[in-house]
Amino acid sequence: MSRRRIALLAVVTALLAAAVLAAAWPRHDAALSAPDSVTDQQLRSAVVGYQTLLEPVRPAKFYGKQRTPVRRVSLMKSRDARLE
Repeated sequence: MSRRRIALLAVVTALLAAAVLAAAWPRHDAALSAPDSVTDQQLRSAVVGYQTLLEPVRPAKFYGKQRTPVRRVSLMKSRDARLE
């Protein structure tokens, strides 16, 4: 091999090693820090709201009562809209 090819191979190898190290290097982004208090409260309320929506579609006040198909579909659609 000529010196030129050896030098080119060394440069390519060094660039490749630098790229691998840069990809593996830990980053200290803002996403790794804890959210501020306002964002934390919004996240907590979103989680509580989502968990509340996972409760039964038919609320307890409707137990034992007959609903028309239109009313049932209306209740389910409104629940799905709140869940989204």
